[in-house]
Amino acid sequence: MSENVGIIKDLKYEANLTDDVIYIPLVGESSIKDFKSPDFFVFIFFEKAKGTHTIDSEKYEEKDNQIHISFPGQVHSWDTNQCTRGHKLIVSKKYIEIFSAKKRFTSTQVNYFPVVDLPLDISEKLTLEFEFLKNEYQSNIQFSEILKLRALIIITIIDDFLNQFERSSEYKRKNNPTIGKFIEYVDANFAESRAVAFYAEKLAVTSNYLNILSRKNLGITAKDVINTRIVIEAKRLLLGSNVPIKQIAYDLGFQNPGSFSVFILKKTGFYPKCYREMVSENPFSFTNLIN
Repeated sequence: MSENVGIIKDLKYEANLTDDVIYIPLVGESSIKDFKSPDFFVFIFFEKAKGTHTIDSEKYEEKDNQIHISFPGQVHSWDTNQCTRGHKLIVSKKYIEIFSAKKRFTSTQVNYFPVVDLPLDISEKLTLEFEFLKNEYQSNIQFSEILKLRALIIITIIDDFLNQFERSSEYKRKNNPTIGKFIEYVDANFAESRAVAFYAEKLAVTSNYLNILSRKNLGITAKDVINTRIVIEAKRLLLGSNVPIKQIAYDLGFQNPGSFSVFILKKTGFYPKCYREMVSENPFSFTNLIN
C-alpha cells in the first residue's frame, strides 16, 4: 500500500464524516481494500487514471474520462496508478434524499452504473464543474451553501447523462424490455395506483412474474419501484410547492392524510410537516433544485 499520497488518510476519514458535502482532489498512487461508507454516496471522476476498482466484488478497469459511483453501504477496493488525476465528491445520503430528489440516488435504488465511460463533452463539463468546486473548497472564505449547490450541479449532470444513456439503443438491448415498460407505466400512473397487479395487468404478466423480473433487473421488488416513485413526487411537492399536505395526500392517491403521513414517515423518517419545515428553516431556497 502506497503511503505517498493523502488519499489513504482521506478514505479512513470518510468513516467519521459529519459534513453533508466533502470534496477531495485525487492525485497519484493509492490503494485501499474493502472500504465501506454506510451513509454516503461517493462520486469519483477520473480525468486520467490507470488501475482497478472493485465495487461489491465486481472488478472494473480505471480509465481516463470515467465516473465511478458508490452507493451507501457498497464495499469498494482499489489499486490506482501514480498517473491518476481526478476528483472525489462525497455526499451524505440524507442530503441527497432531501434536496436532490433524483430518483436514481435514493436509498431504495440499485447502483446500476457503478462505472461509466464518459464522452468527451460530458467529461469536459464535469472537469469544469469540479474545478469550480475545488476552488471554492480551497478558498480562504468558504460558503457552505455554494459548496452544496455546486455538488448538486455535478450530481445533476451525472444523472442527466445516465438518463440519456438509459434511453439509448445500446442500453436497451442489454435490458429486459418489460422492465423498461414497467418503469414508464409507473412514471405515468403512480398517482392512480400503487398496486403491483395494476401494472402487471398492463404488461400482460402476473404480479409474481413482475416481481421476479424487478428483483432480477433492478434488485428491488415491483412494490419498491412504485413506492420510490411516489416518495420522489412527495418530496418535490413538499419541498418545492406550497400545496397543503392534505391535498398532496389526495393528489398522490392516498385515501386520507393520515395514511400519507405514515407512509412518508416510514420512507423518510419524518412526518410530512416536519420534512417540509426542515427546508423552510434552511437559509436558501431549494425550490428549483428538486424539479
